[in-house]
Amino acid sequence: MIQLDYKGEKIKLEGLEITAETEITQDKAREYYTLFKQTVDYGRTYFPSLESRTLKALQRYMPEVKVVTAYLTSAEVVDIVGKLEGADLRGLDLSGRKLARAPLRRADLSRANLSGTDLSSADLRQTYLQYAILREADLSKAVLRGADLYGADLCMANLVETDVREADLREANLMQAKYNDDTKWPKDFDPEGAQALRLAWKKPPTPRTQSGPPGWRR
Repeated sequence: MIQLDYKGEKIKLEGLEITAETEITQDKAREYYTLFKQTVDYGRTYFPSLESRTLKALQRYMPEVKVVTAYLTSAEVVDIVGKLEGADLRGLDLSGRKLARAPLRRADLSRANLSGTDLSSADLRQTYLQYAILREADLSKAVLRGADLYGADLCMANLVETDVREADLREANLMQAKYNDDTKWPKDFDPEGAQALRLAWKKPPTPRTQSGPPGWRR
């Protein structure tokens, strides 16, 4: 089930059923879905669910629609969310999803639940993450340059090799968030003062060359 906002009006997608608050919007949405079915090549297009198919139709013909709440599988997240740079994902529950390398630049993920989500190597530049829940999220090698993380909960998140330069970390909770020497922080930011946990990397010892027994030749 997916709930949308269309110019202040709620639309609900459940299976192939489209329900809106007014008959005008409902008839319009259903008409656009019928048109979408006539133009899309199902043989070359994959839709992980009926709701995602309907959403694609409305996003094509009613670009003002915004996702309000959704109960998505991992495949739906990649198909619907992962391809939408600048998407409105405020307050969505995306906890535990696989979003590695997702192109989420300038997306609005404020107050979204991203606990335990795999966002490794994701493009999160200039992303809005105010008050987002990122507890134990994997953000290793992700790029959050210029992201707004005001009040975000990054407790125990993985920030190893993460680029957080120019990000707004005011009021963010970084307690026990893991980082290393390759993590890039905003200028003058003190991760230790924020109680983040630095992982010390030790260079493996060089193997000692062993000499052979007396009379031994290479």
